[in-house]
This record gives sequence, structure tokens and C-alpha cells, in this order.
Amino acid sequence: MGKRKEVESEDCIDITQAASTTAARPDPEVIDLAEDSPPAPSGSRRDKATKLHSSAAGHETSCSSAEDQRHNIMAHATLVNSRKRTKPSEEPAGSGNSSPKAKASVAETTSAADDEAARKAIMQHAAQLAPSNCLLAQLHAERLARQQLANSQQQDEQPKQHKVMKQEAPAQIPEVKLLTYNVWFEEDVALQERMCAIGDIVQEHDFPHFICFQEVTQRIYHLFQQSPWWHKYAASQPAAQPYFTALLYRKDTFKPAGSFQSHDFSNSAMGRGVLSVAGSVQGIKLRIATSHLESPCGHNQMFSKERVAQCKEGLAMLNGQDQTDVLWAGDMNWNAEDGDPPLPAGWYALLFIMLHIISCT
Repeated sequence: MGKRKEVESEDCIDITQAASTTAARPDPEVIDLAEDSPPAPSGSRRDKATKLHSSAAGHETSCSSAEDQRHNIMAHATLVNSRKRTKPSEEPAGSGNSSPKAKASVAETTSAADDEAARKAIMQHAAQLAPSNCLLAQLHAERLARQQLANSQQQDEQPKQHKVMKQEAPAQIPEVKLLTYNVWFEEDVALQERMCAIGDIVQEHDFPHFICFQEVTQRIYHLFQQSPWWHKYAASQPAAQPYFTALLYRKDTFKPAGSFQSHDFSNSAMGRGVLSVAGSVQGIKLRIATSHLESPCGHNQMFSKERVAQCKEGLAMLNGQDQTDVLWAGDMNWNAEDGDPPLPAGWYALLFIMLHIISCT
């Protein structure tokens, strides 16, 4: 219904009324559908358009938006026509009879019927190009999809790398210093001098993280409270008996998970038991415990069976508290008759300190 014509270096689609209009149009309206594309050498665009059209003709995929594309082409062509009507058209090659004024007069008197015929011609031509437009739209959509996929993968990789770095970072093992001391409950023998000497030991060892005292009396506890190092620690409360154990931890290094817990041995005739507290040091969970196992009273009263039973009871109690590492320190009164400490799996004996390691970190 229309014809295609090359004007200088641009390939344009020239759609004119063929048989239905009688008005002579010396300057045909030119619709440039590739207005925004960069110029190409003469003759190459026609070949590319022919190859693209022949390739699209065999494409089996249908385009659901072909009607919308035809309307867009029609609107674009109408806009181009309106722009070109406002300017005098160039005189075709080989024609010297028509003047610029005559061409402008003919363009101004173009009837509405001519415009309608041009629109119909554009729609029919767009229908022929619809498969090519569908193919181009599909290729463009695929390219955008690949770009979005690449961007999403880059965003997902950043938190994954961060997680891997956190998992691979080695855990810092804190250094824990513990002091255990039987202070001897005898108050008539250089009491103040002995307690001051114990205070000096605390300061000389740079204030250990934990202190376990045995045979503490009410008076000894009061003397410790008056010492210059005492304010650095949180301490268990005195027990209502002649002497008892005391457990202290440094306020600035140990974060308690609760209060002090006391467990009395079921077979003790001397009021013995296990005093403990759970918490963490630099994020590592740890339970600290102290005890004073049954004391021997001469060769006839060694209380060996009682101590072994108390050791088993204390280990069972500490095992069932929580899944953390445990330090059990104190005056165990252990001797050769008691044999090897009855340690369950995962426990280690260090002199008078029972060490239970749940996990090595």
C-alpha cells in the first residue's frame, strides 16, 4: 500500500495515498521510524531490515503487545508528519518546476481524508513489522533480565562473604587466673598479720579473676571487707556456721548469669558442700565452684569414704547444672588412701583443682 524511498543518507518510509486520493502531493510526507537511531551507510540499513524481517517471519513466538506497538508507531509517525509540515520540503531530485511556496500551499491544504489514509497506511505497515518489533522487544527484555539477575547475585554475595568471615574468625581464649586458699580459722594466732599477708598475695598476683577461700570465719570475713582490694570483687555472703567457704569474682571481668548457689553434701558431719556461680569471661561461659571436703581427724578418723562420696556427689551436681566449662577448686583434703579422684569423662584433676572442659574454644 505504501512504498519505501531513500532520501540522501537516511532510510525513510514514504507512505502516500496510492489510488484513493486525487490531490497531487509534490512533496510526499516522510515518516522516519528510525529517527532516534544513529545514521548508517546508505544501503546497509535496507539489507539489515530485510534480514531482520525474514528472521522474524519464521519466529514462532507471538507478541501479545503487537496492537500497542502499532498504535505507538502511528502516534510517532503522526508527530513526525506534523513537524515536517511546518518546514518546506526539499525538492526531489530531477524536479525543477515546483516552487517552495507552492509546496507549502499544498501541505497546508491537505485534507483530513489524506491524514486518515496516511494513518491507515502506517497501521498496515506496522502490522507487517510487528514480528520484528516483537523480536526486538523480547531480546531487550532478556537483556534487562540478565542485568537484574547479575545485580541480585552481587547483592547476595556480600552478606555471604561477611558470614564466612565471622565463622572463620578464631575465638579468643581468655586467660583465667584463680586463687584458692585455706585461711585457717584459728583467730588467736596473728590473725590480722595473716589476713594482711593474704591480701598482699591477691595484689601481687594482679587481682586474680576468682578467689576461693576455705575456713573463713565471721571475723576473717569482716577483715577482708576492710582490705583495699575487696572493692574489686563481688563475694558470696557469710554462712550461719562457725567457719565456711567464700567465693569471689572480679566485677570488671566476670559477667554472672545468676546468684551464688550452695549445695550441701548429704553425708557431711562438718557442714561441707559446694558453693558455685555461673557466668562468662569475654563471652566464654564458665562455672566456678569451691568446696572444703570432709577433713581427716587423726589416724582413726580419716573419713576417706566420705570424701570420695562427696567428690562423686559434687561432680554429679556440677555436671547436671549446665553445659559449660567448670572450675572446681578448694581444700579437697585428698590423700593416698582416697585413691584417684573419681572423675567422669571430660574432667581433669590439677592438684586440688578439678577442671571440667565441655568444649575447647
